[in-house]
Amino acid sequence: MKHLTSTVTTVALAALLASASFAAESTTTRPARPEGGKGKGKGAKPDIAVVVAHLTAEYSKVSSFDLDQNGKLEESEQEAIAAAIDAGTLTFTP
Repeated sequence: MKHLTSTVTTVALAALLASASFAAESTTTRPARPEGGKGKGKGAKPDIAVVVAHLTAEYSKVSSFDLDQNGKLEESEQEAIAAAIDAGTLTFTP
């Protein structure tokens, strides 16, 4: 019984020390959160309507190259897109 008590006490002490050490490390090594919440510090989230409009416009540029309208760009369709980009007739806005 004495052996069991000392083992439980040792394990409890080790767990306490480990949690204290982990807590000390996690608070001192955590980088500061950028202003504006989560993310890479670029400020507020963009308006969803603006994002949808942008994606719709960009999608329509690429979807016109999907000649068989199967939702996948085959190799020949990808080559046509690459040629249009090289020629400057297809551009994307950031």
